[in-house]
Amino acid sequence: MIIFILSEPLPNYIKEVMEKSKLKLEEFLREKEIFFYPSAANFLLLKVENPQELIETLKSKGILVRPKPAPDGKEAVRVTIGTFKDTKRFIKVFGEILDKVIQSK
Repeated sequence: MIIFILSEPLPNYIKEVMEKSKLKLEEFLREKEIFFYPSAANFLLLKVENPQELIETLKSKGILVRPKPAPDGKEAVRVTIGTFKDTKRFIKVFGEILDKVIQSK
């Protein structure tokens, strides 16, 4: 049997991700009117106009996200939520490319 002993860093990381980073990202997405599926996990699934273009643009800026089918079967973007520092960087970069990638038609 393997026993894991949780040290302080892991519970603090989980608390930071779920109680600080996730809330900040959800607030940003609501402000920008980006639809996302509610989640109890450390990720959000975003519905955007051009998911593949968003994925590639974020990748070119050093941010990795993944394509994932939404419940309606259409492609969406899965964003894993990390530390508050990571989340602030994602928000900054995503905000910079938002109009160009998502709202271009």
